[in-house]
Amino acid sequence: MKRSRIALAILLGTAVLATVVSVGHFSAKDAKPVPANIQQKASADKTPRAAHHFPMSASVKNVTKTSEEANRITLSWDKTEGATGYYVYVCDKDAGGNYVLFSESAEPGADLMNLKDTNAYWIKVTAYRESDGMIYESPATVMKTATQPADVSSLDSLRSSEVLKFCWPSGEGNIEGYDVYRADKDTKSKYVLYQTLAADAHDFEDTAVSEGNFYSYKLCPYRTIDGVKYSAKGKTID
Repeated sequence: MKRSRIALAILLGTAVLATVVSVGHFSAKDAKPVPANIQQKASADKTPRAAHHFPMSASVKNVTKTSEEANRITLSWDKTEGATGYYVYVCDKDAGGNYVLFSESAEPGADLMNLKDTNAYWIKVTAYRESDGMIYESPATVMKTATQPADVSSLDSLRSSEVLKFCWPSGEGNIEGYDVYRADKDTKSKYVLYQTLAADAHDFEDTAVSEGNFYSYKLCPYRTIDGVKYSAKGKTID
């Protein structure tokens, strides 16, 4: 009788263990670790992150770029109900890279610094929730964007009564071209797009000038990605 009870207990224990293994949907084996952060150190919390979306089924809404700088992208988005925090993954498309965890925050919004100018970046934003020792991520919201071009380092002018000319060092990076804006009395001193130049241009000459009139110019390098034009703030010369 005693041997029968021991055998029955062993069988029941084995059945319970098998049930726990099969029902335990998010095991440590299935969870993936937080990728290395290339700029901001990820949370020191060693809680494993589940590869499943449950229970964070709602994706982040209204991800918007809020900056126009050469080496920085700032983002805003709506608060996700029930989220503990947010992950931002960045892919350098010009370099053909993969998505890498770039930042983590408890509140909506991110400031991605030390980026390359005039560069295409694809960004994924996810919300996550901590629950029962696990971290669950929502489906990713993807934004395709870019940093602005950097302004030319200098503008040098050559003037006469019949021509105004200025030049600059050759552009670097992924410049597509240059927009030249001109302001004068006819535009009420407001800069108006005057001419567009090719990427290999390094000087501009204006012969449509009148002696005694005041002219001011602004040079803006630009690049177009997915139909969106990204321009530098512009360097001016009078």
